Amino acid sequence: NVQIIIIAISIISMAAFTFNKPVGGILLAMSSVAKIFPGILVVHLLAQKKFREVGWVVGFVVALSIVAFVVVGSNAFLAFINYELPQLSNGEAFSGPFSRAFAVARNMAPFGIPLKLGWLGLPGMTLGIGRIVSSIHLLMVLILAIWSGRQKPRSNTEMISVWISLIALGSLVSPFAPANYVLVSVIL
Repeated sequence: NVQIIIIAISIISMAAFTFNKPVGGILLAMSSVAKIFPGILVVHLLAQKKFREVGWVVGFVVALSIVAFVVVGSNAFLAFINYELPQLSNGEAFSGPFSRAFAVARNMAPFGIPLKLGWLGLPGMTLGIGRIVSSIHLLMVLILAIWSGRQKPRSNTEMISVWISLIALGSLVSPFAPANYVLVSVIL
């Protein structure tokens, strides 16, 4: 699993912004296009009014997307955007694993709470309810990213803790987050 690498690159990117904005931008762009959830740090940067850093990230995301488009071609790129990404975000891509109790039990994402309740016998606990719970979680993570970005500057150790916390909470927005996703952030 690439989770620990993405988290490490994301933390390094935020630290790199202090001495080299383009390096921070390419690192955060790479981690965000690889796993999406590090993008929560862009919201944090926006709340801090670090618009140059955000500009570097957005510029590199566009550049990386263009490279991907050229490399894989328009059909694969558009299939990912129009089919796979919506399937991943609404949980349909995981409907097979979600039909097995073992996968539901290992899912640490808030999306999985209604599914666990369904396996326990509570009626009406569907993927749709999971999407609602996940959307509420996303809203709370966005609020935390904005709130934490507006706080007074902190020590380096505190800032790293904030970044790891935002990334950990952001990774749980996915419909399926196995236990190792949570453990990686706890270990860091």
